[in-house]
Amino acid sequence: GAGCVSLFHDDFGICLHIQHGGNTSNAIPLRGVGHEEASNLDVMELAPFLQHLDGPRNATPAGGILEGGLTPPSQRHRMVKAHFTEGQVTIWCSVNATVSEFLVRLREEVPEAVGRLQVFRVPPNGEAEEQQRDEAAVEVLGLTFLAEMEVAEHNIQPDGPCGRQWRQLLEKARGPMHPRDRLGLRTKDLWVRPPDAEEEEVDDGALEAPEEFVTIDAFCQKSDKKSFFTFSGALQVRLPKGADVAELRRVLGTDLPAGAKVMAERPDMGLSTLREDEQCPNMVTLTDFKGKRRFYVTFTRSQSIKAFCMIKAFFVKPENQRKLDMIMEETHGDDMRYSITLCKLLADEVYPPILRRFNIPEDQALQVFMAGMERVVIDLEMAEMWYETELLMRNRGKIVAAFNMLWGLREKAGLPPPEAPPWWS
Repeated sequence: GAGCVSLFHDDFGICLHIQHGGNTSNAIPLRGVGHEEASNLDVMELAPFLQHLDGPRNATPAGGILEGGLTPPSQRHRMVKAHFTEGQVTIWCSVNATVSEFLVRLREEVPEAVGRLQVFRVPPNGEAEEQQRDEAAVEVLGLTFLAEMEVAEHNIQPDGPCGRQWRQLLEKARGPMHPRDRLGLRTKDLWVRPPDAEEEEVDDGALEAPEEFVTIDAFCQKSDKKSFFTFSGALQVRLPKGADVAELRRVLGTDLPAGAKVMAERPDMGLSTLREDEQCPNMVTLTDFKGKRRFYVTFTRSQSIKAFCMIKAFFVKPENQRKLDMIMEETHGDDMRYSITLCKLLADEVYPPILRRFNIPEDQALQVFMAGMERVVIDLEMAEMWYETELLMRNRGKIVAAFNMLWGLREKAGLPPPEAPPWWS
């Protein structure tokens, strides 16, 4: 009702936490947050409402910020410098603008900025020294305080787990931003570039009629104490528009047991079990859910072809083939170790851009992508593409699987068998 407050996810920190003498959270403050940065957090959208509540808000610095009468971040603006290859322009956008909102303002200021554009928080590859790019990534992530610690040089060595995690954070910051990403409170410069030529070819050569989807919000009932502590209780499922409950079950697979219920609120009836042939509503409740992923999807044929094209575009680049050379050297001919290390490369650098293209969350990229491809029906054209990408990735186990599938499909079509890899015996 009118007296309720809705809490929402804040990309820049759920709340402003004040350390105090009675602190019971055992939290360790990592860095101080100044008044200006704190006033730009999304939680400040609530400030106009909190000002009217009763209570000792002035007892802490946080209360002072809330009492300051600041306009919410969405209604305030800031200046961001957009860098093009041929120059730069200053753009005024809201404090908490997303990449999509920034591009709208950019095109208003620069009408010739047409077509697909990628936005970077760090100078793109080849436009600055690697050390400069790393320093810029550290700055926009707000991790300078970690890099300046005395033990930092030892802890972020590339051969250790902390070093690998550090490298992964920097690589993500150096890549193109997702349209839904916030620009970041620390971001003052953005680099705007067209996509790589290979990505443009994916769009031009693999487009079909636009596909319509809906995202279903699913909430899980906890049936016992064990399940209460194993899953957060909420997930999303992307389905074709108009899909029924049976399709929802198909996408969730074995994570939703056959006996589990799919329920939704009905007018005057409350929470009721849905039939398999009913159209799936936008919000459902699940019982006995066993999964651990937060997003479920099955790729369409068009999406699968685009994915194969983007994987190929990545691995045909000499610099990425050199990454495979390094993996080969590190794993000493052990196919299992090679496959595991390759999976990390795919999860860190290959799958996230593909998920961004499909407007799918990038967290759990490896699991979401592999599950999305798992139930796709492979036809001859897709089998050819699968085999070609596995050859480029030098993934022997998958090469054998793709070769056998392609052989069977070509034989069924009355075509000669595919050419076997050189090491086949």
